[in-house]
Formats: sequence, C-alpha cells, structure tokens
Amino acid sequence: MSKNPINTGTKTKVQQQFKEDCKVKNIMQKFVNTGVPPLGNAKPPMFIDFTKFGDYTEMLNHVTKVKQQFMALPAKTRKAFDNEPQKLLNFVDSMESDKDVLKAVELGLMTSEQAQDYLETPPTPGASEPPEKAAVGKTADKPSDGDSDEKTA
Repeated sequence: MSKNPINTGTKTKVQQQFKEDCKVKNIMQKFVNTGVPPLGNAKPPMFIDFTKFGDYTEMLNHVTKVKQQFMALPAKTRKAFDNEPQKLLNFVDSMESDKDVLKAVELGLMTSEQAQDYLETPPTPGASEPPEKAAVGKTADKPSDGDSDEKTA
C-alpha cells in the first residue's frame, strides 16, 4: 500500500473520519471486548443441518442429472418453463388447482390417468407427495400402470 497518495486534482469522496472504524483489527477487537457482532448483516444467524444432503460431489451429480432429465423433455415443454429446470420443479411442487394439473397433462408431464388420481387424492399436509404425483419426465402417451389401456379426459 502506497503511503504517498496520487493527487488527481479532484476532491476525494472518501470520508477519513471512519478510517479506524473500518480496520478489521479494530472491528474484531470490539467484538472480543463486547461479545456483540458488528452490525451490517441483516439476516440473523441460523443453524441448518446440511448432512442430509450428502457431499458436494453427490449434489453436483444430482444437479447434473436433473439438468439432463430436463433437457430430455420436448422443446415445447422446456420453453414453457423458460428453459430453466428450477421453474419446472417449482411448478410441480406448487400444483394446487385443476388448471395446473391440466397444464401438466398438456405439457406431457403426467398422463390423464395420473391427473385424475392426483385430483381425486387430497394431499396430506406435511407429507411428501408420492412419486406418481410428481411424474416429471413421463409422457402423456404412456399409461401410469398396466391395468388400464383407456385414457380418461
């Protein structure tokens, strides 16, 4: 760090009266003395257990797999979600109305049989959805089970 500042001929916007307050050594000493962390972080501290997510490589592989599955969908379906897998996942996670279910059928995300089952089965609060309710990647021309060859609208 240069001790000789460069004079540009313009007035500086730096407010020198805060120089000591900005030094990391002084900030840390104030924290050690008072036990109060410095202000500036608007979010309160929180604890999150990340152990259930696996390691970095597992999560990266999972993200890659989701992207590959998304890219295997028809272009029309991908375009409906602005080519962003996260928007598709958000849509599937928040399907509540008949309109959402019909859109999922139209886009080929679920069969009409799966849509009928989805609409007839009320979701249990706090329970995760069964895999057949989030049938991302299944096309509408494939029946959900071998019991029925007819499709209901």
